Amino acid sequence: MYTICNDLINVLPISLYGSAMSLPLPCGDYEFLDSGGEEFQSLVNYFDEVEQSHQEKREVPQWSSHFKDETRGYFIEADVIYPPERHHLMKDYPPCPTSTEFKEEDTSPYYREAWHVKNGDRKMPNSTKLCANLVDKTNIVLHSEAAITYARCGVRIIVKRALAFKQDR
Repeated sequence: MYTICNDLINVLPISLYGSAMSLPLPCGDYEFLDSGGEEFQSLVNYFDEVEQSHQEKREVPQWSSHFKDETRGYFIEADVIYPPERHHLMKDYPPCPTSTEFKEEDTSPYYREAWHVKNGDRKMPNSTKLCANLVDKTNIVLHSEAAITYARCGVRIIVKRALAFKQDR
């Protein structure tokens, strides 16, 4: 059930560009889905079912069983929640990395001391890094394929809004 996360680390470094070029790309007919509409509710229901399958420790439902039209893709705005009881499944390679700004107070005392020994009284500059961590995230925009992968790894996805589009290879 959780093998996708264990295998993800082995698959990622191999030909990302080549695999990305074989996936369908958005090509038009963009529309925001109405939160009361059937298509939006299908998205919400799918991610709810994935969450239930994790809680009940049963097989995760397939995307294709809910969405038959492969020419339709989605960008979703969602909250990404890492349930504490599943941290052990994701600790080595946390899904959904985000850009995070680091300030001097975010660094360790050892690093601050080393910085000031080398640079004197100069203020440590803020820096932005791509960080994979198990901190819950709000209002993250994800492609449906990324959201599906994260959900299958044990992350809870709460869909807030969705943009549907036509996709083609």
